Amino acid sequence: MKGMLQNHKLAKAKQVVSIQIEHARKKGLALEAAQYEKRLRQCEAELREMDMIEACRADEKLEPEVAFDVEA
Repeated sequence: MKGMLQNHKLAKAKQVVSIQIEHARKKGLALEAAQYEKRLRQCEAELREMDMIEACRADEKLEPEVAFDVEA
């Protein structure tokens, strides 16, 4: 649940930062736009990291299949 909430917050932050980039570009504020773009990349990296963590957790829950072929 906590991961889902954090994921939602990051997705929302990504939307807000995208809007800020657009506004900064329209106003001709290149430095601010670049800073917002950096923040956007950070959000995307965090979202990818969270996806990988969830995939690892799901993988940890899998039980290994063991087959014993016994020849007498």
